[in-house]
Parts: sequence; structure tokens; C-alpha cells
Amino acid sequence: MNKPNNNKPKHPQLFLFDITPTNICIHEAISAPKKTPKMLEIEVAHGEDIQVILHTKYVIEKKSTYEIGQELKCAQTSIVNWVNLFNIPMRGYSERAKLFSQSDVFRSNMSRLVKQRWESDDYRKRHSEQLKQRWNSPAFRENMEKIFQSDECRKKRSKTTKQLWQSAEFREKQGKALRAVIQTEEHRDKLKEAFRKRGQSKEYKKKLSESAKKRWALEENRKEASRLTKRCWENPPVCPKKSQWTMAFTQQTRSSHF
Repeated sequence: MNKPNNNKPKHPQLFLFDITPTNICIHEAISAPKKTPKMLEIEVAHGEDIQVILHTKYVIEKKSTYEIGQELKCAQTSIVNWVNLFNIPMRGYSERAKLFSQSDVFRSNMSRLVKQRWESDDYRKRHSEQLKQRWNSPAFRENMEKIFQSDECRKKRSKTTKQLWQSAEFREKQGKALRAVIQTEEHRDKLKEAFRKRGQSKEYKKKLSESAKKRWALEENRKEASRLTKRCWENPPVCPKKSQWTMAFTQQTRSSHF
């Protein structure tokens, strides 16, 4: 009497594809797991096998399981289970953390948490005290001077500053803060002293002269300066502190120039 074959595969054979951007090679045959109705629905919508879709998005495009779940309109846990079901190699912890830190979800959450943290008076006070303690250390100040003077740091700061100033909300906040500070007598005295010392520096005068020469060498800058000057003479800006003599002089000379 023949014994029943217990090694018979429970599922029909399915070829595991070695998917690359240029070719698809069959390299091993494995048992195919039963597909759920959701898998079949995704295959119909995308016109590809679910295994090919997961391999393309997870391995080739380096998308997270959360992002894949959002695109395929299913839960993240389902994507994780399907990746394991089809024997797709899972990423290591460090690689997952790196990709997640670059995702829009992570940046949005971090932005929200940082805003909530800085709204606390207690946190701002502790942060200010910690900064004062650090800057009181000569070693810390020396190290920070070396970092700020490096070309790499200057490029990063320039790029970050440009991105910040492109935001209308940031410009409005900075404008309010600057106006509040400038209105104090103490701040104006400090600015006067700083400008006076800087103006007496030969190195600063040399840099200022070279910068002006480069700026005026461009025809576009000269045209813009001419346009602004002409507009100023045609429609003088109204300043509450402008003297009557200055206003009278502007009115007399405006017609003679343009």
C-alpha cells in the first residue's frame, strides 16, 4: 500500500523574480502563498503582480512601508506582512532610521514637536541658561569660531538662511522682532558703536570697495539702481522725521533732474 506523500506542496509553484531596472530573471521556484482579496484588488489597479509592486517600491525606490501603504491604500502592518510573506529582504535598523528621517512624515512631526517645545517659557529659559554656560567656556568659544570660519559651515548656513527667508511667515516674525529691538535706545547705541568701529577698519573698507565694484560691473544692477532712483525722485517716500527743508528741496530739484 502506497504511503501518502506529505511533502507535496500546498500551493501551486510560483517563480521568484530577480527584479532589476533593466531585466527580470527567474532564478528560483517557491511555493506561492494564497493572495488575499486586497492583493488581487491592488494587482488589478496597477496591472502588475503584487510581488513585483512591493519589490519595486520597497527595494528599488527605497520607500518605507508607511509610504507604500499610503500609495496602495492599505495598512502599514499589511505591507510589512506581505514583504515577509514574499521573502523580500527587510532593511536593517540603521537604514530604516535614515530613510525615515528623510521622509515628509518625520519632518512634519518633528516640526510640530519643536514648535510646541519652543512655545514653553520654561524651555526657552532653560535653553538660554545652557547657552550662556557653554559660551562662558573659552574652549567652546574657540571651537565654535573654527567651525563658523570653515567654508563648509558657511555654505550650509547660507543655504539654510535662504530657505528660511523664502517663507512669508518667517519674514513677518523677523520683521516684528527687529522692529521691537531697534526701537530701544540701548540697541541703537550698540549699532552706532559697531558701525563706527567697522568703518574705521581698513580691511572692511577694502572688502566693501571690491564688493561695490563687482556689483556695479553688472549692467542689470546698474539698471535696477537707476530705476529705483528715478522712482524715488518722482514719488519721494514719506518719512515722518523728514525735515521741511528736505521736503522743499526735493520738490524744487525733482523737476530739474527728470
